[in-house]
Amino acid sequence: MKFLRHILIITTAIGLIPLGFISGNSNGLAFAQKKFTIGISILDDDQTGSPTLEALLTELYHRAGADVEFMHLPLLRDLEYANRGKISASSARTLTALANYPGLKPIPTPLFTNNLCAFYPTGKKPINTPEDLDGLSSGVVRGDMSATNLASGHARQMFETNNFTQLLTMLNKGRFDAAVTNQEIGSVILERTGMDKIKTSPILMSLTLYHVVNANIGNDMMERLDNALKEMHRDGTIRRILKDYTSLLREPENDMDNGN
Repeated sequence: MKFLRHILIITTAIGLIPLGFISGNSNGLAFAQKKFTIGISILDDDQTGSPTLEALLTELYHRAGADVEFMHLPLLRDLEYANRGKISASSARTLTALANYPGLKPIPTPLFTNNLCAFYPTGKKPINTPEDLDGLSSGVVRGDMSATNLASGHARQMFETNNFTQLLTMLNKGRFDAAVTNQEIGSVILERTGMDKIKTSPILMSLTLYHVVNANIGNDMMERLDNALKEMHRDGTIRRILKDYTSLLREPENDMDNGN
């Protein structure tokens, strides 16, 4: 119920933000007729996306003078679809995730950080550093290259699941020793499902995430999105939308990260 209330709060809060605001630019009306489709990674078997991320991207595109719709897809498939032009963009990725997708470009200003941690059963040896994964069997979500790269350098055995909820459910059932995934997503799922016998490590790795678009979106629209994103950082909009996920708000850096 708290998770559902969170969705309602996000939806209500977004209604208080001036969507579609274009500062001093009459050309924005032309873009208002265009709807862009953004791929969002699914969280569970119910094809649930991320209402917080969708709220952020909706505001971003409205400020750039455009409407958006979202397509909930498994990890990596949104990159493949965006690269082929089947959809307009992938929600949030690291720069190195684009290496095999020449049709994609990142918006230069970062969105936020992706904080990876390990989830493990209560009563087991604490995991405080990546080295504490040495010798353990670890689970990751299929297509989550950031988590896979982190875990595979230490784990003795790797398991892949179809989505985030399945990952933590299998951990809770003892199928593997640790689950490596995004800290915020994992914590929300634990709260929503009531799995209370799982502990969370400190952040093991932080990666900078960017909004990624098909190159055919055009330089003008990319500039609009970049300017809108800078404005959202400056005026505190991103902080308000991500208010329940404050660890995402560490100063993002323009660097080359490993992962997705």
